[in-house]
Amino acid sequence: MRIQNHSGQRPEPMNGFISPLFRKSNIDKALTLAIRGVPQAWQQTEVPVNLEKARDVYDDEIRLLDSLHPRRRLFSSGILGAALVSLALDPVSIELWRAFNESHWFRHEDGRIDPAGWLLAESTRHTGYKLITVRHDYQHYLFQSGLAIVRHVTECRERGIEPWLTDAPRPVSIPDLLMAVRECKKVRLSPDLFRPKASLVGRIPRLQPVTISHRTNHELVRTIARRACKLQRFACKKRSQRRGMQAMKSLSVPAELAAPGALAAAAVTISLDPTVERIWRDAFAGRWSHRPGEGTTVAGQLVQAISFHNREPHGLNSELTLMARCCMAIKTHCRLLRTTDEPRLVSLPRAATDTVSELKAACAGLSIDPTPELEHGYIEPYGRSDHSRRQPSKKPYARTRTGRQAEQSFEQVHARYGWPRPGQLIDRTADGCGYDYGIVERRDEPEWAIETKSVRPGQQFSMTEKQWARAKALGDRYWLILILCTPEGERYAAIRNPSAVLPAREKLVVIRQINQVVSPTDWARILEGQWEEFEGVEGDEASKSPCKDPDHPEDSE
Repeated sequence: MRIQNHSGQRPEPMNGFISPLFRKSNIDKALTLAIRGVPQAWQQTEVPVNLEKARDVYDDEIRLLDSLHPRRRLFSSGILGAALVSLALDPVSIELWRAFNESHWFRHEDGRIDPAGWLLAESTRHTGYKLITVRHDYQHYLFQSGLAIVRHVTECRERGIEPWLTDAPRPVSIPDLLMAVRECKKVRLSPDLFRPKASLVGRIPRLQPVTISHRTNHELVRTIARRACKLQRFACKKRSQRRGMQAMKSLSVPAELAAPGALAAAAVTISLDPTVERIWRDAFAGRWSHRPGEGTTVAGQLVQAISFHNREPHGLNSELTLMARCCMAIKTHCRLLRTTDEPRLVSLPRAATDTVSELKAACAGLSIDPTPELEHGYIEPYGRSDHSRRQPSKKPYARTRTGRQAEQSFEQVHARYGWPRPGQLIDRTADGCGYDYGIVERRDEPEWAIETKSVRPGQQFSMTEKQWARAKALGDRYWLILILCTPEGERYAAIRNPSAVLPAREKLVVIRQINQVVSPTDWARILEGQWEEFEGVEGDEASKSPCKDPDHPEDSE
């Protein structure tokens, strides 16, 4: 492996290593995380890390990890950076990284999982899905997770208790850990190595995990199940098919596990054998266990099959492969049940090629694309007590005075009335993410996206290309709030999923940006009789301030 330092010169190769992870792979990203706490891409104004010096700082830790023969599939840059920092501060943590590398983990049916198992689930959740794994924020989330899990293990060891987990571990202070490494290694501060703690606090974000959510489409599931039951291997009576479909609908399915292929497999297998309904309920409720060497219960194998499918969904064919794999897991369970009371599977059953081929032939012609939604999670700046307001970006995009007044009016409406939905209001105006606010009611669900627009009667408004694309991607989770300025005051209307409701036409503007323009006739017709009035809302005298002249060709924000 060759590492390039900030001066452009290439130092000598790192020889004498056992693992290909260090002999062939590039660990410069991990070293940058272990020195600065953030990726190099987030340090545009800082002097780059001298990777040759960084390698000398963490030379002992690199060689200690090399003795484990680390697997490249598990030790991505984020995990590797966390391992370097944790080993520098606590060499005993090598036992955790050994268990992580060997996939030696435990899980109880009540949901308790050991640290190695929790970190394995987080690090392999999207393995192979390059749209996610190559992102800097994703690797930085793994970096934070690795440090948090090691700190959790250390605290439990000091208190003399078992380090079981039922939720994510408490976040860590990365600046404090890096300063502790610097003091432990007796390294001086320098522009190309460790930086002062003050330069890191407030600049290291706290990330939430990426989530993949499937929209429940019972019509698609029913179609797939009916066509599958016409095959000889899944043949059953129509009465049994209806019973299986009703049982599937009664299941409480998390959005991340609600893949159409899995739900179709549930409907078919329950139709063939009603007793397997308990297995599906256990899978979706998280009641499954894993023991090293003994394997995982079939409910856990179903969850792992869906998680494996979520890594890189390809459409209908991928759903049919998932369906065949789940059916194979149920079939294997029923076969093992004859010889043991608690069947466990050591590895994930593979889908039979002939079964997948028959399902694809039976479902040919279905044009519905069941691609799930991808949510990268919101970012909270580290070290701030109030996370509902975001720090402005260094180069905020231009904002109109009328647009800011509309946002202030909406903030007052939401704070006083909880409209259109109660929950925590997260300011996104400085993010440039395609909407102004996010609303989160519960931590276990994705946020709603809120975009505000101020208009006058007879005036058109427009949405930028990014806003329109986000509206299409988020669907029912995207809301457009129109604030109508009239001489009598302001009135409010909410449009859910505007890309599916509003008729818009493209308009090419001079800055090479495509806006979706909605005519005043269309929005007035669609929202007739739906306007709301709120008393006591005075966002910077928004109701008295003039909106944009309707004769001007510019679009209001």
